[in-house]
Amino acid sequence: MTFGERIAKFRKERGMTQEQLAKMIGVAKSTLTGYEKNNREPNIFTITKLTEVLNVSGNELLGIDTFKNEIDLELLRIYSNLPEAHRQILKNFAIYLTKASEISNEISITQIANKKFEVLKEAKDDSYTLKAASEIKGATQEEKAKAEAMMEDENEWK
Repeated sequence: MTFGERIAKFRKERGMTQEQLAKMIGVAKSTLTGYEKNNREPNIFTITKLTEVLNVSGNELLGIDTFKNEIDLELLRIYSNLPEAHRQILKNFAIYLTKASEISNEISITQIANKKFEVLKEAKDDSYTLKAASEIKGATQEEKAKAEAMMEDENEWK
């Protein structure tokens, strides 16, 4: 949805005409029409006025998805309640998944999820690391070697 479509959507949801909204934000009706048709862009002051009059956040009006859905919010809640060491494990795992998918489009999320992981506590500094098992179901030997090299490369985890 474009910026102009969002303005029109919020305006209609509030039962306003273009003339009414234009007057409330201090622009001509033709100017508002230009915003809604994406032919013109409002300045920051007009955007602020639109958020106030339409009673929406700047993120909503601009189409910035802070959280895409309830699952994102739930994951954030879970993550924020974890001890720091567990947060680091999850961060490392997310980095690994991102890097693994970059190695080969042939490795599906299911194949990555089938890979076994174990958490090892390192005695020297009481920190936790994520160590991957060497098997990815369906992956070639070359893909497995790249994944393992990545897991062992300390620069990948910084």
